[in-house]
Amino acid sequence: MLGEVDPRFAENFKDELGVWWELTDECYNTHRVRYSRSMVTPMLIDGWSQLRSFYSLTDNHLVRVLYMGLNKFKINVLVVPVQPFSFPLFHSLTSKPKPKRKRFQVRLTPCMVSSYQLVWVK
Repeated sequence: MLGEVDPRFAENFKDELGVWWELTDECYNTHRVRYSRSMVTPMLIDGWSQLRSFYSLTDNHLVRVLYMGLNKFKINVLVVPVQPFSFPLFHSLTSKPKPKRKRFQVRLTPCMVSSYQLVWVK
């Protein structure tokens, strides 16, 4: 079992996030999970199964996470199963349409330049 992490969050806090995270719920139950530190597919790779077992999660469930700093998080676990349309956009099982990607071309010249010129192509 793996927990998917928002890649934007991973990017914004990449220099601060360690391998081990401490998750604490509103009843002060604390769980340790291991973070992959991947910038491509950031995930919680160990401890997630124990968290699911602790809360008796058997289906797809949403865990709201609030970063407090120093690898400590407050969590709110929704024990009612959720449908893929409720998943965040970054999640691999979301049923929301992915945003369209923009393509661009960069014109390279033999000249020395100090900035880039990006041209959007439709």
